[in-house]
Amino acid sequence: FVGIMSIALWTEMSFVGVETGELWRGWIYGFVDVTSDDIFSITGILGAIVMPHNLYLHTAACQTRRVVREEIPVKEAVRWSSLEPVLPVLVSFFVNMAVIAIAAETVNGTADEPEKVGLTDFCYYFQKLKGGCVLWGIALLAAGQSSAITTTYTGQYIMDGFLHMRLPTWARAVLTRLVAIAPCVIVSAAFPTKLNHMVNIVNSALSFLLPFAFTPLVKYTTSVEYMGRYAPPLWERYLLRGAAVFVYLLNAISLSAPAGGFFGFIFKEPMSAKNGFYALLMILVQLFYFWWNLYTMIKPISTKMMPLEEERPYDEAEFAITSDFGDLICDGNANGCCARRSQMSRIERDSDLAVSLIDE
Repeated sequence: FVGIMSIALWTEMSFVGVETGELWRGWIYGFVDVTSDDIFSITGILGAIVMPHNLYLHTAACQTRRVVREEIPVKEAVRWSSLEPVLPVLVSFFVNMAVIAIAAETVNGTADEPEKVGLTDFCYYFQKLKGGCVLWGIALLAAGQSSAITTTYTGQYIMDGFLHMRLPTWARAVLTRLVAIAPCVIVSAAFPTKLNHMVNIVNSALSFLLPFAFTPLVKYTTSVEYMGRYAPPLWERYLLRGAAVFVYLLNAISLSAPAGGFFGFIFKEPMSAKNGFYALLMILVQLFYFWWNLYTMIKPISTKMMPLEEERPYDEAEFAITSDFGDLICDGNANGCCARRSQMSRIERDSDLAVSLIDE
């Protein structure tokens, strides 16, 4: 469904007649036209694309893929795991490009309040695409299911890895799905006319939460003391650390900016007891946000990375173990021949039987 909608959006974009030069100018260096009023939209885009729970999910998914614990297979697994997120990001990039191009040509200058147009009514501005709202609704349903599934998987991984909660599969699925979906249903039913703005708030909140997943990930993966010879090159380490600082600064500014969507409204209104309370709360959140990010970045890592030859331990009830290659035995060559221990035991057993028959 999402693929069909992607094709439909690009077809509609071709009918609308987008100015290609302006489109690419906006994507390549459109940031030169950004003002302080756009920070809420920027954080919303960041949170919608780089969702913090997906960082946990991809890390957990990589850990469940057991590989032969040798240098070449591990490097190959790391390479393919690094390439894995590229295709979804590229697809989402071109889908977003089509949505923004259509909105720029049809919504801007047509709608009475273009800033309030969102997911719930965007399809009304399709010009040539027959049945566009039906396709749009199906695509949103599929995307919503995808988001709910990823958050469910992430919750299950966290329950297993951090909280060490061992629940039956059906109980974990029901619990995590209810926690993810029930608040959305309640809020949607209570505020049916404000869904577009609520989606933007949720995306900005995801951006605010992003450092709590991204900063520790950068901390460990760029540490030479922890990663050893597997640490990335110097330029990549500085690039990742700079990205972590940028994400923190962007969200810290959005917390207090007048157009940031959080506490900035207190600078637009007269001072009152209510605004004084919100100002104090803003200061406390900013101090905690700064302290946590700084502490995470400068605190020395006290643990050591697990040796390459040592396989990560798995509990019997742990969630989502995929192909089990943990019991492989290889001959040590780059193109090594591998066999399972169960197969080797059977071969040895059959050999012993053959020798016994010959002796008899």
